[in-house]
Amino acid sequence: MIEIETLKEKLGDRKWRLNNLYYVKDENGNKVLFKMNPVQEALHDNLWFFNIVPKARQLGITTFFAILYLDQVLFS
Repeated sequence: MIEIETLKEKLGDRKWRLNNLYYVKDENGNKVLFKMNPVQEALHDNLWFFNIVPKARQLGITTFFAILYLDQVLFS
């Protein structure tokens, strides 16, 4: 079992939460743990209050932002 202090530390890290707490459905409808792909990770690492993201299909940007906003609501 994970210790309380370790859990508090991990829950304080948004990147850890995004990669370990949320589940999504894959293209086959299976429930899978959300893990940021390289494009999502680059976007996360370079977020600014006024990002403009040219929408490219199949990169998971909409899913990333939905999970990011959910995380903000739950942990703010």
